[in-house]
Amino acid sequence: GRTVSAAAVDPTAPSRVLVATPEGTYESNDRGENWSPIAALAGLSGRSIAFDPLRPGTVFVGTVGSGVYHSSNDGQTWSPLAGGPVTASALSIDAAGHLYVAGDAGVWQWPQGGTAWVDLRFNLPSAPVTGIHVHPAAPNVLFAASGTGIHVLSNSNLTPQWVALTVEGARFVTSDAAGYLLHSGSEIGSMKLSTDIGRTWVRGDHGIQTAFIGGLSSTLTPNGRRVIAATDLGVIASTTPSG
Repeated sequence: GRTVSAAAVDPTAPSRVLVATPEGTYESNDRGENWSPIAALAGLSGRSIAFDPLRPGTVFVGTVGSGVYHSSNDGQTWSPLAGGPVTASALSIDAAGHLYVAGDAGVWQWPQGGTAWVDLRFNLPSAPVTGIHVHPAAPNVLFAASGTGIHVLSNSNLTPQWVALTVEGARFVTSDAAGYLLHSGSEIGSMKLSTDIGRTWVRGDHGIQTAFIGGLSSTLTPNGRRVIAATDLGVIASTTPSG
């Protein structure tokens, strides 16, 4: 099989799935039963994908070495968002529809309805950024993960500054839909979690310390908060009871 760098489900059409691979980006319209390459992105090494939940039919694909491409008509046509990061390792969209990109050159924003990239590097340490996340409980707060740790930026600040939350190298940062749990995946594969928007952190990988955690998904269920981890030992799930 192919190496898959990212996958995303269309929030307005759950049967539609896109996956990014080093050979290109592929699309399925039957929940993954059958796949077709996206011709306009052929030969572009895919790294990240994000559907815009506010604009049906709009999707972004981040690549390695070729920037970010987008489609506003369900993938019928694609065009590059020129002038921004060359490599887009991760994508995140906030409640206003602004796109945030983590890449080799730091953090960038493509404003909703905009025509040019906004550089958000400010005082962020010089290092490739591999993870980006808009916190759902505080949509003006942006988290970035890199080899220098987790940093946070408040988009509402008059003088924006990145503040370090951790110093351990991180590959990704994410949270559950309620914003209660914030997860950080380290470069060596371990995981930490925070329940106070990054002020304090504890180990969150008890029982799977020997696994390399490549990605996480977290959600609220009737039985508590459920975390699903993609690891080199397979897919592992854990539920923390509410209380």
